[in-house]
Amino acid sequence: MTLIDSRHALLLASFVALAACTTEDSGSEGVDTAEGEEPTWPMVESDQARDENPQIDPDEILALAADNHALSIDLYQGLREGKAKDKGFSISAYSIQSAFGMLYGGTVEPAASEMEAALHFSLVGERQHVGFNWLDHQLHARNIAAIPEPEPQDPVIFETANGVWATPGVADSIFPAYLDLLAVHYGTGVALADFAEQSERERLDINEWVSIRTHTLIPEFFKQGVILPTTTMVLVNAIYMKAPWSVPFEESATNPNAEFTRLDGSKAKVAMMRNYDFAGGYGEGAGYRAVALPMRGDQLEMIAIVPDDFAAFEASLDVATLDEVLGSMQFALVDLGFPRFELEFDASLKTELQDLGLVTPFDDPSAFEGIMPGGPGVITEVIHHTVIKVDEKGTEAAAATGIVLGEDGGGGPEFAFSVDKPFLLLIRDAPTDTLLFFGRVLDPS
Repeated sequence: MTLIDSRHALLLASFVALAACTTEDSGSEGVDTAEGEEPTWPMVESDQARDENPQIDPDEILALAADNHALSIDLYQGLREGKAKDKGFSISAYSIQSAFGMLYGGTVEPAASEMEAALHFSLVGERQHVGFNWLDHQLHARNIAAIPEPEPQDPVIFETANGVWATPGVADSIFPAYLDLLAVHYGTGVALADFAEQSERERLDINEWVSIRTHTLIPEFFKQGVILPTTTMVLVNAIYMKAPWSVPFEESATNPNAEFTRLDGSKAKVAMMRNYDFAGGYGEGAGYRAVALPMRGDQLEMIAIVPDDFAAFEASLDVATLDEVLGSMQFALVDLGFPRFELEFDASLKTELQDLGLVTPFDDPSAFEGIMPGGPGVITEVIHHTVIKVDEKGTEAAAATGIVLGEDGGGGPEFAFSVDKPFLLLIRDAPTDTLLFFGRVLDPS
């Protein structure tokens, strides 16, 4: 392990007794965490490097996609009539599974089996971590540099980050094997956070960490009262993507006063983008039509599913139906209308995860004895936040998941299609069939 000193002399002093650790000055005391400036912490880290070439077999690739779809549907169904009733929302099963993957590395039975079932970790054990590392590397490969001339094209940006924070009392007892797992598969160590004496300062600094990694789309992730003096450990996954459409919409073709029919039949005025000769994916089946908008590189895509009867369709929506819709899509030319919109959602997922069978980690501190003797505590909160922005140029989106532990518990168009009523929204990485975002838009206005 290596101990890097960047602030908090009090924390540093508590680590004098750590074995096999060294210190070096990488910053000054009392770092100013003004917007855009990186907060820093002393770190406890493995000396192992991240595996930059993780390998999984074809069956494991299919399992990762199936698990991602299953969790997306489970949480969608749990939220649509609960916290998100009558609201548009989106979730990122990818971010949620990544955050819990780090915690899963230190989870013991029976909590480990509950996590595998509730979070759909079907690869199990070490292979699950290898799989998540593989998927993370696949998504980083979606980055494409900007082209300045002769026809300028904006870059495709896809970034992910994992972070773990722990109090000194926890961090100095963490098993080396757990630090190795975090380093090799998730590219992170454990930052030393003085939750006991400076919980509000640490909350603000972790929020700044998330804000920087989501390019300010999520400026305040943890609200007051989530991180407390009794908090012992925090794990966060953050993702950010910004990608132009493969073919942008012409702003001059946008109708700023188009009609969008809400669920109750009333009309809203929306800015409806228009492409009279759109080339992308199109599918239709019993009770729905769907369109896929490719982004530059033709690997990331936004998918809108427009049911004939929205309420009935989503009530019966399951993985088989979702996969049927995705499988029905074929390349086509479409006279397409698509609304310009922004969608933001944040909520605690504690209840939804408990309803899926993840119970022991919220009640039994020994659930995480794979992290340290006795475990660092129970899960006290799970926070999830997503933002999606869509305009004529492309899509910008971010997601963050935080787990808090503590001592307490060719020719003309073939189709004409206007997305002018409530629709299900997906952002998918097509090569891995990973749903990066999944939700619904009820009123783009």
